[in-house]
Amino acid sequence: MIKRLIDSQDHANLVKNSQKYEKIKPKYDKLKLKAKELKSQVKDKDNIISKQNELISRKNKKLQEIQGTDQNQVDSVNNISVSKDIESTNIPNNNNPLPQQQNYYRKEKKSFFDKILEKLNDIFD
Repeated sequence: MIKRLIDSQDHANLVKNSQKYEKIKPKYDKLKLKAKELKSQVKDKDNIISKQNELISRKNKKLQEIQGTDQNQVDSVNNISVSKDIESTNIPNNNNPLPQQQNYYRKEKKSFFDKILEKLNDIFD
């Protein structure tokens, strides 16, 4: 009976299939590992893209805020009206300079954007 099992076609097929399996198994394991690595890379890149999109949207919001505040400052400068009496008394001359003459006309704090533009203007002038 054992001799019939060993000599049968089913046994020969099982032996061939086990030999094929032994050849294919390492290739399958390598491909499986490679697929896992690629999936993790795709996940990492998706995370990077989503974070970059978030940063871009935050940057755009800040730019809109800066442009809005710049426009508000321009509007407020355009709306300032100075009477001749105040203008003549507050303008310093060389004979009678006011203390803190450089900061006298600009009392508001400069924003980071204004400081950068000022430095760039100094460099290019």
